Amino acid sequence: MKPPILALKNVRLADGPKMLFDGVDLAVEPRSRACLVGRNGAGKSTLLKILAGQIQADDGERSIQPATRITYV
Repeated sequence: MKPPILALKNVRLADGPKMLFDGVDLAVEPRSRACLVGRNGAGKSTLLKILAGQIQADDGERSIQPATRITYV
């Protein structure tokens, strides 16, 4: 089995006193697609920014395989 092309492990992120993510684990397998659905303000865009490496989480690990490209709209 191939390793995930993108993974988050035990990711935490707070916005001031508001905890956005606490202990998030995520793995995106090769040749798969992902969809994020949630209410406004739930943290979807913030999670995508963490995945894309645009912002750093307060804690946890992000790993990405070489030549992986992340895009979102």
